[in-house]
Amino acid sequence: MRLVKKFFVVMFALLFLMQSFAFAAEERKISVTINDVPLVFWQQDPVIINGYTLVPVKEISEKLGARVNWNQQEKKVTIIKDNVAAAMVNNVNMISIYDVNGDSVTLSRNVLLDTSVTIINGKTMVPVRVVAETFGVKVEWHPRSRTVRLYTQDYSVGKPVILGE
Repeated sequence: MRLVKKFFVVMFALLFLMQSFAFAAEERKISVTINDVPLVFWQQDPVIINGYTLVPVKEISEKLGARVNWNQQEKKVTIIKDNVAAAMVNNVNMISIYDVNGDSVTLSRNVLLDTSVTIINGKTMVPVRVVAETFGVKVEWHPRSRTVRLYTQDYSVGKPVILGE
């Protein structure tokens, strides 16, 4: 009988610990806002790798009003907004910035990154700060709440922002 009691006590303690770890993992989730509007990532949540927050490139870029092109053969993603284009290759820690003027595309600069573009669960993940700042978006990181706050140039407090689907 004592053995059965010990077994149930150990099992209860293990279940309690597992539930605590699951709660802690959920609490550690990273959130992203654009102009104070929370974003929902449907297939892959943002992650922190080597101290850098990576987000799904397509979702974040389109929410910022940019177009995204994917070249499967080269594993290269290109983001285009206004007169700026940014190109990144999977597992390469560099982003190439281009000036776009009609049909003319000129390399402006290459920027070395401390982390590389990576694919997680079939989603291309990019460092949010580099992509946002390339397109003139202000970035704030709030470590206590684990929130990335993005502010576009035309944002002002009290002005409603409507994000397309």
